[in-house]
Amino acid sequence: ISTQPVTPLEDSLTIPRSNEEIVTQLKETLKQSYPEFKLEIIDKLSINGLVDFSSAVVQIKKGRETSLSEEMAHIVVEMHPEKAKFLEIAASTKLYGMVFEEYSHRPEYWKNGKVDLELIKEETAGKLLAEAVYAESSGDWSKFDDWVSDTRRKDFIKLIRQWLAKF
Repeated sequence: ISTQPVTPLEDSLTIPRSNEEIVTQLKETLKQSYPEFKLEIIDKLSINGLVDFSSAVVQIKKGRETSLSEEMAHIVVEMHPEKAKFLEIAASTKLYGMVFEEYSHRPEYWKNGKVDLELIKEETAGKLLAEAVYAESSGDWSKFDDWVSDTRRKDFIKLIRQWLAKF
């Protein structure tokens, strides 16, 4: 495992944008569409948020509630019938390289002595989906466009709109 320093969360260039309106909608979506998941807001969490699929718990650091966007995106990607397509698109983006650079130094992203590329793809896909939800809501696609090439943008947006149409 690399000994390079881990990027502090607040300095990360890979954090998708969100806002209170999106968080409110996502809390409702979590209750209605994924009732098996429990939401916990925790004072002392070492990261902004996480999804524990084995316990069906979403944990968000208090004061970082906008992280719910990315954590919900991880649930959607994991349960989406076209998960493999999400991961394929994610692996072909600029963001994938950024996430690899940032996360490959963290022990939880290693498996059998090397970086777990599937986890990096999953992390990237969740970030892309969360940013796309923000962009769709706000009309500001600038960060998403910086992360994704024009050719992949169309594929990803098609998958996202199929999911959003359900709500």
